[in-house]
Amino acid sequence: MTFNMDGQVLAHDHASFRAWFADALEHIPWDFHDILDLHVTGTQTSGWAAEFFIHHVGEWHDQPPHDASPAPGRYFNRLIRANWRVEHDGQRFIIRRYELTTAQTLLEQ
Repeated sequence: MTFNMDGQVLAHDHASFRAWFADALEHIPWDFHDILDLHVTGTQTSGWAAEFFIHHVGEWHDQPPHDASPAPGRYFNRLIRANWRVEHDGQRFIIRRYELTTAQTLLEQ
């Protein structure tokens, strides 16, 4: 599995993605995702490509909010383009590539 955001590789396998995601949850006390314009192509033999947009709103804290003296968070409101490459191994679906690109920032920092 490869996971990248705006061209920066953030994880190179499922274990490093889980570690990245757990760390992100430490810094984002709340967020909201809205999936827009989903398109899926492919077959079970070839695998599938899924392309969609995510409207992602939330709050980021440089210091996790549960720290002794948390700093104020920064709100974000952005539109992200997502591309997934998905396969099925006979028992489960596996995401092989997860690529995100910021399409538009709706709330400037």
